[in-house]
Amino acid sequence: MANLPPHAKLTYSSHGEDAVLAAIYEEHGGLPEAGFYVDVGAYHPTAVSNTALLYEAGWRGINIEPNPAMADYLTRLRPGDITLQQAAGTPGRTADLLFFGDWASSNTLDPDFGTMISTSQNVPIERSIPTAVVPLSDVFAEHLPPSLGIDFLTVDVEGMDVEVLESNDWGRYRPSVVAVEDLTLRLEEPAASAVFRLLTAEGYRFVSHALKTSFYLSPELATT
Repeated sequence: MANLPPHAKLTYSSHGEDAVLAAIYEEHGGLPEAGFYVDVGAYHPTAVSNTALLYEAGWRGINIEPNPAMADYLTRLRPGDITLQQAAGTPGRTADLLFFGDWASSNTLDPDFGTMISTSQNVPIERSIPTAVVPLSDVFAEHLPPSLGIDFLTVDVEGMDVEVLESNDWGRYRPSVVAVEDLTLRLEEPAASAVFRLLTAEGYRFVSHALKTSFYLSPELATT
């Protein structure tokens, strides 16, 4: 194995999102020793995970993952977390998870996104899985430990990202850092993104972008 330069850091994320998060916190006093995350569309405990490094560092959190196989992996390999086999969104309802396979990262509740993936990648939808869709605010009200805030919210849900964000009560639950997959973002015109408009309207500041993932900083953390 080649020697890494001293400043290099390992990452579990697709495009270094966990390293970006660490850098953001380094500018604001450093990563909390025992932080709390919420991983929406968590997928796998380590593979392309934005929270695996945090779990190894002693953080704990809530994983929301509708894929039964991946929810099982998360439950078994992250016993310190709360793992919910469901989806997040608004309003509370049941929807069909368009399922390409246990290890497919493009399983989705968005019919248009599912059709696009099936057509562009020439892969069939294996089956549909009825899935509970629960607003983020309800998840937090039921599962967020008392007196704990959310240090990191990461959302990667294949076309449902805006719906997930809209399902939070931003007046009550204000994660310090929010990372969202945003395939519509154009850096030269960020206001064209619905994710950007929603989060900046809630007082968050757009601070970084890692290929497909945008990072937003809460005003509460920004002042520290």
